[in-house]
Amino acid sequence: MPGVETLLPLLLDAVNHGEFSLEEIAKITAENPASILGIKNKGKIEEGFDADLVVVDMEKENTVGAHGYKSKCGWSPFEGKKLEGWPVATIVNGNVVCENGVFNEKIGGKEVSF
Repeated sequence: MPGVETLLPLLLDAVNHGEFSLEEIAKITAENPASILGIKNKGKIEEGFDADLVVVDMEKENTVGAHGYKSKCGWSPFEGKKLEGWPVATIVNGNVVCENGVFNEKIGGKEVSF
């Protein structure tokens, strides 16, 4: 399904245009889903929670689809849209799993608990 890959850049671009705050984005993308789905130890940066983080560059500009897509869908309704604010690293359970668009071959870890 198109959209998952561009969700965060679209939201970060909206932050840069004053439509949201970074705190609201954290609630929308992490805290609220973990709470609604009852996922233990996820959704917050707090003692006792898993070290799941996304490092973002709020000044990085990129065009949707300019470098292809990682998802199998291979297209986006936002194709060609220039966005400011992109993730640059993803950390899951304290392990860097993606950095500058390159996935670590050792992706994996413990399953989520409900």
